[in-house]
Amino acid sequence: MLASRPRGVLFVAVIALVAACKSGSEPSTPGLDLGEIKPNTNVNSQTFEGGSAGEDFVLTASNVSTSFATTLSVTFTGHGLNATAPAAKSLIASGGPSLMRVASEGAPSLMRLASESAPEPSDAFEERLRRSENAALTSKFGAARKWLASRSSSNGLLSRDAIPSSVTVGQKLSLNVSLDPCANADQRRGRVVAITQKAIVIADTANPIGGYTDAEYAAVGATFDTLVAPLDEANFGTPGHDLDGNGHIVMFFTRAVNEMTARGSTSVVGGFFFARDLFPVVDDPNLGAGSGCPSSNVGEMFYLMVPDPNGLVSDARSKDYVSLQTIATTGHEYQHLINASRRLYVNTQATSFETVWLNEGLSHVAEELLFYHVAQLQPKQNITINALRSTQTGISAFNNYQLFNFGRYRTFLEATTNHSPYAPNDDLETRGATWSLLRYLADRRGTADTDTWGKLVNSIKTGLANMTDVFGSTLSDQIRDWQVSVNADDYPLTGATVSANFTQPSWNFRSVFSAFVNGSGQPVPPPFPVPSLGLVDASPVTLTLNGGSVGYVRFSVPAGASATVTWTSGSSAPPSTFVVTSFRTR
Repeated sequence: MLASRPRGVLFVAVIALVAACKSGSEPSTPGLDLGEIKPNTNVNSQTFEGGSAGEDFVLTASNVSTSFATTLSVTFTGHGLNATAPAAKSLIASGGPSLMRVASEGAPSLMRLASESAPEPSDAFEERLRRSENAALTSKFGAARKWLASRSSSNGLLSRDAIPSSVTVGQKLSLNVSLDPCANADQRRGRVVAITQKAIVIADTANPIGGYTDAEYAAVGATFDTLVAPLDEANFGTPGHDLDGNGHIVMFFTRAVNEMTARGSTSVVGGFFFARDLFPVVDDPNLGAGSGCPSSNVGEMFYLMVPDPNGLVSDARSKDYVSLQTIATTGHEYQHLINASRRLYVNTQATSFETVWLNEGLSHVAEELLFYHVAQLQPKQNITINALRSTQTGISAFNNYQLFNFGRYRTFLEATTNHSPYAPNDDLETRGATWSLLRYLADRRGTADTDTWGKLVNSIKTGLANMTDVFGSTLSDQIRDWQVSVNADDYPLTGATVSANFTQPSWNFRSVFSAFVNGSGQPVPPPFPVPSLGLVDASPVTLTLNGGSVGYVRFSVPAGASATVTWTSGSSAPPSTFVVTSFRTR
């Protein structure tokens, strides 16, 4: 699913970032050039020069522990610093925007109809779904593989398939829409309204009036054929097996999805894939007790929201809104389908589905891929707001397919010290950080994106172990460099540039965030400079970081003087998983 959510409070000050803090004495080093960034490895202090006019610095402090639950408190103390820290803009608690979009000059209303509230997709719903899959279905992996191997025999294992291998337009089928993985089925009757090259489109016979015509359903299927499926398959691979034998993906448009969003909700369930449909229905003595999943539909399929212009089921949803939502949702959910299916039936040494944070991060990448394709732009172009505004296509593509990635990333920028790309909580902050990290790592890897995403999906490992296989044994150093880039990328320097390792090549976030407006068309303050703590002479500041989290500390050194900054955890030097990186900003 896509999304952002209203923010009750914007975090005003966060803190540090990367570089290595281990035990060691103060190094004797020359001053830093403007824009120079230097990890401080094997030390827990650093000397800084004020030069002829005084100089400003930012320290990035990183806890690169692979365990998010591993918290670390570190105290920074400076001697010889200015009595005031360099100015930094703080985010003001304002309740946060309920909807953010990029405004084109003179035309802030781009994507949404004026009569629609256009709530964001519900990430919380999808998190619960992914976790229920992992809890209920992992133990059935072995049985499902045996079932597939034996499905050509006449043992009756397929006798209860809900989706036949051959269907015709007008045929009616009964499909389970329950959110219970393997029990408590909720059967809905559907009619096959269109069959396209890659999709079988089925409409719930109880859908509200005013919805799609059969021709419009066929057009949605054709968009999946020509846009969503080719893009996802080129990057992530094809599903692991055609379980229902019909060579298509089922798109079930059902009011049951609309019913999952309460009236007046600030988020919306636009649709989903459920891995239970990849499992056999019945138990069999040859497969073991509990091997079946009685409520499985046994086929590759999505469940999708339907137009409801009169608001009969939940809040009103127009055809235009549902069409846009469907493209983004199927792009996101098809990655989940491919990922789960290949882990089950292709990469058969896998013992579980992908961990939730990486699985969701890859689906957010799928959303970004839709943006690039539709906008006719490419990664590594450092896209600015001017580049987006150069065509209405670019602005619309951003608002339709990339907006919510930025919204999630913004929530991370506001709370970097207690969120991480690999946190197990699957918060919006986590999703935003994971997407940004994956984009950074893919840009830095130096191979085609299709190779990177394909390797991450076609793995028997999960989480950081999977990423280490793809990005190499220096993954923790690359994560540290990404954490530096969060603040340093496109930093406003005069006459200097930042080393490429500490930049984010695909996006100029400072530029694009400067054009955000909320649901009322009012400007939203950009989240830059990244919130930080000011360090002044002889006044310690302390930050507490979770594993994978980062904070920033800023300070000034007077002209003609030297200063020393020391960082300690309790009375000792921090462990090797804590890294401090110095960045001269003036």
